[in-house]
Amino acid sequence: FYLTEGKSGVDWLDADTLLLMSALGDGMATTSGYARAVRVWRRGTSVDQAKIIFETTPDHMLAWASVDHTAETPRVWFIDKPGFFDTELWLGDRTGTLTGLGLPTDIEMEAHQDWLVVKRRSEWMPGTTTYAPDSVLGISLSAY
Repeated sequence: FYLTEGKSGVDWLDADTLLLMSALGDGMATTSGYARAVRVWRRGTSVDQAKIIFETTPDHMLAWASVDHTAETPRVWFIDKPGFFDTELWLGDRTGTLTGLGLPTDIEMEAHQDWLVVKRRSEWMPGTTTYAPDSVLGISLSAY
């Protein structure tokens, strides 16, 4: 794999495949100069052949993806950052099939195996209990 210098990032999907976040091509950068798209790039192919599997709008800050290899089957987290403090999350796979989680946008999140941990910057009432800002909440992802 070879990529010219720029505001880019990668994560290994498997030994021969990367998820690539890069502002490749005309119109593919956000107004912040970051990647608007997540692409699947296979070893031995040109970066121009990397297929877009997730994309955001030019006025958002960036699009990103991260692979969680701790799960039984690797999970792909797709991230759309409308702004610095806002995060929209989807759980997906290597094809770009997405499941929205319906989480508030003012969160920080981590996932490990079947656990989802979320910390919100503002008060949150996901059911009948109200949680103070910065409360750290964990739940089984499969139960969620």
